[in-house]
Amino acid sequence: MTRDNKQTFDVGSATIASAGTAQQLTAQRVPQGHWLIVHAHPGNSGNNGGYLYIGKTQAIAEAHLFTLDAGDSVRLAIDNVSDVWVDASDNGLIVEWLTETANADV
Repeated sequence: MTRDNKQTFDVGSATIASAGTAQQLTAQRVPQGHWLIVHAHPGNSGNNGGYLYIGKTQAIAEAHLFTLDAGDSVRLAIDNVSDVWVDASDNGLIVEWLTETANADV
């Protein structure tokens, strides 16, 4: 599959205010054939390990089935940043994301 280069990229972050209650990431289209990169801030730490848990639903994120340690990343071939829910082991942990943006999105 060929991937056309895009003009620019977009980044964002969210602070998980309440560990145990997953938050949905902001709405931002991911162009067809491109990746969303979800990254656990390298400074994340806490009494319970400083882990982020991601899922495609709030319930899956809160079940802690996929874990990101501080500094870990995962890339996802999905069409919107808001398809990702994030929970945390400790209050105040930060999730970051990056995706290319299509010309029509800038």
